[in-house]
Amino acid sequence: MIFNTWTFGIFLLVFFSIYWCVLKPERRAIGLIIGSIIFYTSYFPAYTPLIIGLSLFVYASGLLIEKFRTEHPTSGFKNAFVILWLSITACVLVLGYFKYLKLIVSTINDIFTLSSLNKSFAIPQILVPLGLSFFIFEFIHYLVDCYHGRIKKPTIVEFLTFAMFFPTLVSGPIKRFQPFVKQLREPLQFKTEFLTYGTKRIIIGLAKKILIADLIGCYALPLITFSKNPDISVLTLWLTVYAYAIKIYFDFSGYSDIAIGCARLFGFEVPENFNKPYIQQNIGAFWHCWHMSLSSWLRDYIYMPIGQKLMPSIGRKSPLMLVAICQLITMGICGLWHGAYWNFVIWGLYHGMGLTIHKAYSDINMKIKRQKILTGKSRLLFDDNSRLRIAVDNIFLKSFYTLLTFHFVCVGWVFFVLNINDASRVIGKMLFISNM
Repeated sequence: MIFNTWTFGIFLLVFFSIYWCVLKPERRAIGLIIGSIIFYTSYFPAYTPLIIGLSLFVYASGLLIEKFRTEHPTSGFKNAFVILWLSITACVLVLGYFKYLKLIVSTINDIFTLSSLNKSFAIPQILVPLGLSFFIFEFIHYLVDCYHGRIKKPTIVEFLTFAMFFPTLVSGPIKRFQPFVKQLREPLQFKTEFLTYGTKRIIIGLAKKILIADLIGCYALPLITFSKNPDISVLTLWLTVYAYAIKIYFDFSGYSDIAIGCARLFGFEVPENFNKPYIQQNIGAFWHCWHMSLSSWLRDYIYMPIGQKLMPSIGRKSPLMLVAICQLITMGICGLWHGAYWNFVIWGLYHGMGLTIHKAYSDINMKIKRQKILTGKSRLLFDDNSRLRIAVDNIFLKSFYTLLTFHFVCVGWVFFVLNINDASRVIGKMLFISNM
């Protein structure tokens, strides 16, 4: 079931009525599990056992991790660490098989071709389970937090409700177990606000998706089909890139609004995902406001662990190099998470490079400001003309930074849409680097 279909609308209406009017408070969690199974099965029934089986595996792994941590104080953390990595590896292998096997095989074939080896493998045609990337990331979060003692002996019903919660199963937001289960453990009576706010967010999401993203999507077609018509003008390319930037924002934020609204209908609050990302003044602020649940997940479970691991060997000698390594690895994974093609990795590395450059610029700017303060060159001006000049300068500077960040993001979308060769040609043409 897809959110913007009549089938989902009927399902949501029927299940909402049953949830609040028929089910007793203590049975609503089980009701959510059953409803989510129905929702998931309607898409592709063969994969329902996969998500149920994987959920049970992760839950059992979490219990084992908790058991070793508490019952075996001498060797517990070592054994828990082994279980943690075995279970995370299993989750990643499932994700890799369904989503990235095609990429791996095609890359091996390309290597054989470049090496003049007369050998190739058949490209597997595998349907990716609905929402696989989202619930794998939630599972990894759950396992890591079990290892660190942040999660204490949840019931199987609580975990399955978290794992299979249908409003966030398809396209996020990526939720965390602790705030979710806290809400689950507090039996709620129906409130009018659940219906009014939830419906409002769903309508906003549908409007974003249908009235803006879908309609403006046709103007992005010249970019998407660039290989078929490479002679389009530079102006047309820029306009199509702008159209795609608008389309992808309203498409994705629309789905997030629908998910947040659906969750609220059943009394749950899930993380916000977007907060005016295109009007931010630097790429760091952009990523704090774009797909926020993913950004925070990458920070907590990729960026920070890598930084802590490399700090003794690299961080003390070269902090900027540490930032660069962490950013490039994190954003490379971010790109690969979005799609099983190398252009997504390039898109992620492009943003990682931008984040590193912004960090270096911020550090230099901070040093200059500190130096001015220390040498007494920085002073406050209190007359009206000075205040006005400073205010005008700030407006122009903020506008310039906002436009620069927006266009940096827009250029990145070209890598997101096209293969590496076509993306390079388009960007070269847009920036007047080449006439191809």
